[in-house]
Amino acid sequence: IMDLDPNKPVASQLKSDDDDAPPLKEDPTFAKYFKMLKMGLPMGAVKNAMQRDGQNPDIMDLDPEKSVASQMKKDDEDEEADTGPPLKDDPAYSKYFKMLKMGLPSGAVKNAMQRDGLNPDIMDLDPEKSVASQLNKNDEEEDDGPPLKDDPAYSKYFKMLKMGLPIGAVKNAMQRDGLDASIMDLDHDKSIASQLNKGDDEPVDKGPPLKDDPTYAKYFKMLKMGLPAGAVQNAMQRDGVDPSILDFDHDKSVEYQKAMASHRGKKKKVAKKKEAKKKPKVRRKKIFWTPVEESTIEDNSLWSMIKGSYDFDSLKVDQDEFESLFTDTMNPAEKKKKVAKENDGASKQKKS
Repeated sequence: IMDLDPNKPVASQLKSDDDDAPPLKEDPTFAKYFKMLKMGLPMGAVKNAMQRDGQNPDIMDLDPEKSVASQMKKDDEDEEADTGPPLKDDPAYSKYFKMLKMGLPSGAVKNAMQRDGLNPDIMDLDPEKSVASQLNKNDEEEDDGPPLKDDPAYSKYFKMLKMGLPIGAVKNAMQRDGLDASIMDLDHDKSIASQLNKGDDEPVDKGPPLKDDPTYAKYFKMLKMGLPAGAVQNAMQRDGVDPSILDFDHDKSVEYQKAMASHRGKKKKVAKKKEAKKKPKVRRKKIFWTPVEESTIEDNSLWSMIKGSYDFDSLKVDQDEFESLFTDTMNPAEKKKKVAKENDGASKQKKS
């Protein structure tokens, strides 16, 4: 009992009498993965091997002393029947699992999904269960808005993706148009309203710290082993993982930091709109003169005296002085009112 988790009750950790199945570590289906752990392989590598074999890697987080069946939830009353095809056999996603079998890294497959307008996070679900049974539908509000990919404000960027433009170029185009580029990281099949945080509440960090995230743990081990950051980022790029993730805060989750970046972007956008003021229209004053032909200038005139004395091409003009002398920033209607007030004040003074 002293080897049990001190933060959990004893009853919940002891093997029940009804559990006739073998412990997880001795289960024929999973025994080889526990052997890999005994041989010294890191947990991340073992989970990758499970995922490659079509097994749920989260099973390694269960109690190895209890059977899988006793630890998996079987609440059939609350859970809807899973009538859909397994994710790996789903026609919409089967080609991506074929890509994994061909040896393509998970990051590259996710990029291909994003390019096709699909949510890449679906590859993190259990491939043995249907998509519908795994998506959380309990806490979601009704989504009345159009899917992000069909939203008129963003549809042109999805057309750019379909034309083969890389996601980075599309994000740059969005940024150039004054839009939040991180919106392209949202689920393309759901509306923006259903996915963005409502109100000014900041996102809550519920994920694992970046350095402990199974997806990136091996790259932090490489850093600990003394490899330069550039070499590690090259390895990430080779695996189809975004190398800029290493520049994130290692003690916070990736999802939280992306959400915070989006949150700050929206705040800046609102602030810029508030700060933006219309510049006063500058009108140039009308000046009338009669041009003089150079041949008619007499020798004793002012123009003949200064001729050749100044290089007008290199003449520096004081812009502030020029505007004060030759431009007018006041609205003509306001100017008339000002002149009228001055005239009224002058006539009142004369009467008094």
